[in-house]
Amino acid sequence: MTFGVLLRLVASSYNSAHVQGQVKKYDKEKADIKKQAEGYQKEYDALNFRDDQFDMNEACLSVAIALFGITALTKKRWLLGLASIFMFFGCCSAWRVS
Repeated sequence: MTFGVLLRLVASSYNSAHVQGQVKKYDKEKADIKKQAEGYQKEYDALNFRDDQFDMNEACLSVAIALFGITALTKKRWLLGLASIFMFFGCCSAWRVS
């Protein structure tokens, strides 16, 4: 059986009014689902507002910890200052996020 024959069999088994009713029903459902999805997108954006700031905080603190470790091994005072600067920015951004 070809696709055209199957299509004609299906079309002949349903009357046109039933098919039009189904089309209207699904169009209405489609609009409702679209509104719901847009609402979820707005909620996601609101909850995700400070995500980038948290990532910057985490990166600064990770670099600071690594620099403190290198400072402990090399005993360079300027590395201690650099690590302290990264720690300061990491803690300041953490304070702003919360």
